[in-house]
Amino acid sequence: MTGGGKQPKVDHTQTDSMNLKVLRRDDPSISHILGSASSIAMYELDMQTTKWHRKNVEGSLFVVERKKSSSNSSSRFQFIVLNRLSDERFVESIAKDAEFEMSEKYLLYKTDTDEVNGVWFYDEKEQTNIYEIIQRAQEMERSGIYANNGEEGGGTGTTKSGGSSIDDVASLFQS
Repeated sequence: MTGGGKQPKVDHTQTDSMNLKVLRRDDPSISHILGSASSIAMYELDMQTTKWHRKNVEGSLFVVERKKSSSNSSSRFQFIVLNRLSDERFVESIAKDAEFEMSEKYLLYKTDTDEVNGVWFYDEKEQTNIYEIIQRAQEMERSGIYANNGEEGGGTGTTKSGGSSIDDVASLFQS
């Protein structure tokens, strides 16, 4: 045994393959996993009281790309939480013009129904990685580029980013 303090390299190929199979059980149109976080918890902001409430969602998060299909009404990019607290998965579409912000250990975002949510990450590196993957997915959506098959289309949009504190999130997302 060597005492260099280095962690052995882990081959995630089998784990990634298994996770993809699990995700495809509910949605066979998922083409591949773009990134993942091992442990997150979801929060929702009450806009009236500006207080955060924990949702009944906690588990592993996966950012996925779905196959292009004319019958596919859901978004091409999504994040999915394999929820440990419920039998139902949490699925959120990643729209090309959706607002995502990083703040402390949270990834904040506003849904198309004006709900403000926070994803709490156990690991800050995973938070940064997921945020960057979502930003790239939004850019791919705007440019019409498909990672899985090279198809192209058109589109435009804007991305907002910033470093505001979680207490200021209500004013951050107000139109």
